[in-house]
Amino acid sequence: MELNVNVKTAFLEGISTTAKPDQARRSMNLKDLKGSVHFAGIGGIGMSALARILLNRGYNVSGSDKQESPITDELKALGARICIGHQKENMDGAGALIISTAIVDGNPELAAAREKNLPIYHRSDMLNYLAREDKLISVTGTHGKTTTTALAGQVLLECGLDPSIVVGGIFHHIGANSRTGKGGYFVAESDESDGTHVKSHSFASVITNIEPDHLENYPGGMKEILASMETFVTNTEAFCLVCTDDGGVKQLLSGLSEDNLKKIVSYGKYKEGVAPGELPNYSFKSLPGFDMLVFKGGKELGKVSLRVPGDHNRYNATAAIALAMELDKSFSDAARAISEFRGVDRRFQLIGQVGDLLVVDDYAHHPTEVAALLKAAQEFKKVERSGKGRVVCIFQPHQPGRLRDLWQEFTTAFDQADQAFISDIYIARGGAIEGISSEAFVKSVKNSHTHYLPGLVNDLAKNLKPFLQEGDLVLTVGAGDITKVGPELVELLQKEGL
Repeated sequence: MELNVNVKTAFLEGISTTAKPDQARRSMNLKDLKGSVHFAGIGGIGMSALARILLNRGYNVSGSDKQESPITDELKALGARICIGHQKENMDGAGALIISTAIVDGNPELAAAREKNLPIYHRSDMLNYLAREDKLISVTGTHGKTTTTALAGQVLLECGLDPSIVVGGIFHHIGANSRTGKGGYFVAESDESDGTHVKSHSFASVITNIEPDHLENYPGGMKEILASMETFVTNTEAFCLVCTDDGGVKQLLSGLSEDNLKKIVSYGKYKEGVAPGELPNYSFKSLPGFDMLVFKGGKELGKVSLRVPGDHNRYNATAAIALAMELDKSFSDAARAISEFRGVDRRFQLIGQVGDLLVVDDYAHHPTEVAALLKAAQEFKKVERSGKGRVVCIFQPHQPGRLRDLWQEFTTAFDQADQAFISDIYIARGGAIEGISSEAFVKSVKNSHTHYLPGLVNDLAKNLKPFLQEGDLVLTVGAGDITKVGPELVELLQKEGL
């Protein structure tokens, strides 16, 4: 693998920000800022987490979003000035602007900041600034970042390290997507989609897995993604936990320098009959139910109980346990914290139950994530429902480009569903792509249980209802507004029944 490939992530082009974390830390001096720190899109899950920590640390914060939400209401209650709608007047009284890749040229607040010559920072710069005095623990990877970050945060919290935490979802243990700690550790989800991970200078780090995704930001494909991950490892000081069962991680390791390889601590599945020295540093073995045995160097450490199904969650939990132990915390304390983990919003989240029918919501939007979710749902059905009922999935593709780029992979992603329904594509930005549609995709799927379900999102609950049966486990899946369907379906079934 060639080294030092230029990472052409969108946020590094066309905005006033810095590429290197140490530069961002030196350039940001918010304590001397005249005016508020203004977040364009403050209601977003990543932006609101940072705004919350700033408010907790006594900073003057303002922000805008397209509409009110429980998140903007909470930030307002904490003291933030909230503006609904993006307008140049919102920048009156602001001393700096924080943006994400969702904010593009033409945004009136970005234009106003440029006119006023205000400093403009990407959210990744803000994340690094907030963690500048702590030991940063960064979690990245194509899948599992949010859950692994939450698990790591909970484990360190319950082990007495009092970390600050930034998670890309509402973390049920803390009731928010961030917390401000005083223990000198900062656990953060480091997003690879926009290159945040490239800027992360971490004390310790985690790579869950590596696959092609967000190819609009990585025109060089997997080669470019791997180069960005190499930078992530290089910028890690002490150790980097990696899942060596993952093919992309294996590719990464094959190209790392000797110095970077010394930082690697591996985790994965326990393999029977393999010499301890050939096993991952930390490994797990599935047990009946949702439990697992955990090993270090082939030596059994003990049992860990999880509340959620699926090997993907066992991998995430193993990473969190490995992190704690590499920080010299006890296995028993880490295992206890894992057993108390109640999850993150939109990660196998129970929305409601009507009779024997369950409705669960999940953020899975990549074919690997969808396949893992459906496998976990089948495990849940076996353990919790004695194998009875069906796993019914309604999936909303996210972005025409992702469906186009991962078309073939998506055709087998729904194999584990008993019935799968594909709604129309959610377009977050950009426009439609000719020939790329949910209807065309379903026609290309070679099974009889995957169906096209047309209709606006507000109609999907009533359109899905005729196909449901008593005892179904219904999954609403995707990264768009499909999350609205679960509550609407529960309400509809409560009123009308099946």
